[in-house]
Amino acid sequence: MTGKEADLEALRRTIGGIAGHVPGRLGVCVRDLVTGSEIGVRADEPLPMASVCKLPVLVSAYRAHEAGRLNLGERVELDESCRCDGSGLFNAFDLGLRPTVHDLLLMMIVVSDNAATDLVVERLTPAAVTSDMRALGLSSIRVDRLVRDILRDLRVYVDPRYAELVPGKGEELLRRYPDLKAKEEDPGAWRNAANATIAQADTATPRDIARLCAQIAGATCASAASCEAMLAILGEQQLNGRLPRDLPQGTSYRHKTGTIGGGSVVNDAGLLYLDDVPVAAVAVLSRDVRGPIYRTNAAIARIGRAVCDHYRMAHGGRA
Repeated sequence: MTGKEADLEALRRTIGGIAGHVPGRLGVCVRDLVTGSEIGVRADEPLPMASVCKLPVLVSAYRAHEAGRLNLGERVELDESCRCDGSGLFNAFDLGLRPTVHDLLLMMIVVSDNAATDLVVERLTPAAVTSDMRALGLSSIRVDRLVRDILRDLRVYVDPRYAELVPGKGEELLRRYPDLKAKEEDPGAWRNAANATIAQADTATPRDIARLCAQIAGATCASAASCEAMLAILGEQQLNGRLPRDLPQGTSYRHKTGTIGGGSVVNDAGLLYLDDVPVAAVAVLSRDVRGPIYRTNAAIARIGRAVCDHYRMAHGGRA
């Protein structure tokens, strides 16, 4: 075993130790962007993407733009039909706003806006996103539903009355059925629902997500201009409490988080940068996680820092 291989094995053991203390199934893959070497823990286990699915959607959107099937400058008027619960800001905006498709992609990544995501996926179709992933050799990445459909399936499993929920009108439903409040606050119910409704659809392996990130960095999933645009969007990420949380100055991740099921799925994936140069692709996906989300966030942050320390040492810096 060479020195570099030994160092990577040491990193794998460190990551395995962190992942092993998470009460649930945590999968990790780290891909070196220079050598192509990969290490991982459960790296080939299909796991729910949650909002990490927005990475393949981003890639598919730029590929469709290059093929003339999607106009990034098209303006899309927001109306009641566009609303989608969960993360994002568009639900709080006044109706009639007319963002461009590029604006939707930006909101989809930097604040994980679900309404923006669905507006893009409706133009692409889930099947087309999955087909693009197959064309890129990423056979485990599958996008099966709109975000609103994922959330509906999750909620209806918890209680069939959630079928009556109108996006943005959750308080009205709770007033109609006050006993739903207890289910809203029951992490076990949401974990069971997540295990039942997203374990077999909208999934990917950590290895394929890391490889997709590497393809964006290497401009092999789309044109150089498109990949540069994608990296610029990822660089605007506002949700930085996982992989990048504990990084020293001069390092960063361009990444996308994902959360669902009351914290039973807590994910993050992206590219580690040293001195403005991407050096590694990192993907952390999970399922059936038990315990408070802040502990899972902290574990992912420790993984992010361990990868960072490895590459800082490899590049002659200090951990």
